[in-house]
Amino acid sequence: METVQRMNGGIASTPIVLRPMGLGEILDLAFRLYRKNFITLIGIAAIVNLPLLFLQAIAAFLALPADFSALSRTPGNFNSYSGLLIFYGAYVIISLITVIANVFEAGAMAAAVSARYLGRDITIKQAYGQSLRKWFRLLVASILVGLISLIFVAPIILFVAVSVFGSFIGDQAASAFAAIASLCMCLGMIVLLPVWIYLMIRFSFYSQAIVLENLGTRTGLARSWRLVKNSFLRVLGIVVLLAILVYILTVVPALLIQFAVTALAPTSFALTTIASSASNIIISILISPIQLAVMTLLYYDLRIRKEGFDLQFQMQQSDSTLPLVALTGNL
Repeated sequence: METVQRMNGGIASTPIVLRPMGLGEILDLAFRLYRKNFITLIGIAAIVNLPLLFLQAIAAFLALPADFSALSRTPGNFNSYSGLLIFYGAYVIISLITVIANVFEAGAMAAAVSARYLGRDITIKQAYGQSLRKWFRLLVASILVGLISLIFVAPIILFVAVSVFGSFIGDQAASAFAAIASLCMCLGMIVLLPVWIYLMIRFSFYSQAIVLENLGTRTGLARSWRLVKNSFLRVLGIVVLLAILVYILTVVPALLIQFAVTALAPTSFALTTIASSASNIIISILISPIQLAVMTLLYYDLRIRKEGFDLQFQMQQSDSTLPLVALTGNL
């Protein structure tokens, strides 16, 4: 079913494709929304990422040595190494801020993509308004999902660290211990990794559920869990293919930029670090709207397939007295 929404006697500029879609159609629609709403979507991503880039640049300029040779001098050159430690400490703090900011960016992006998908106008301020009104629910949900990830991923990371540390020591007992850790790592990946992937896929749509349906933390997570039920393999396949696409679009340009900067300024440690951070953040600003748009469109695709959202929306369009909450509430 393909419809358009009438607004104030006219027709919204974005067509609404309210029918089940395959991966190719979802990607095509995501790119069309991206092109037609480029300024809005890029603005949503830039608002949280550009200040973080500015903080990283300041930390690099103030803490890092001017060139690589400063790190290769005598061990008594404490200032270079202390600056390096200060930089990486600041980098960890900025990374934590980035994780939190990305939670609200995902909510704002879901609001913006949803509005344009349904043929409604929305500004960057309105998108963030919808996200920040649910800031506590989004933050708690992301923390819970993060803790679940930590439970399953931390043992694997620990086994990897022990294995690497034991191999570096070179002692016979340490090497034996490293071999045992490597075996545990392999077993852990076989057992824990599939469970972790399953849980992450089932909780993929909590941001959309909380922001677009005005749900609480627990009900938002439960909503995502129900939406993916009986569609796990399809959602997993789309998420994996999307991850591969994002990886190609992100890593290749970042490597080219980093290679160019290294070639032009091979001895500048601070400049190389800043260029690497800047390229990663700018590419993320350009690519993350596509990734989040695909996930929001997939969220609606699941609702259309499972709940007849297309029919609900058509009824709302034909009856202007029907409140919008009937469509965005927990059906």
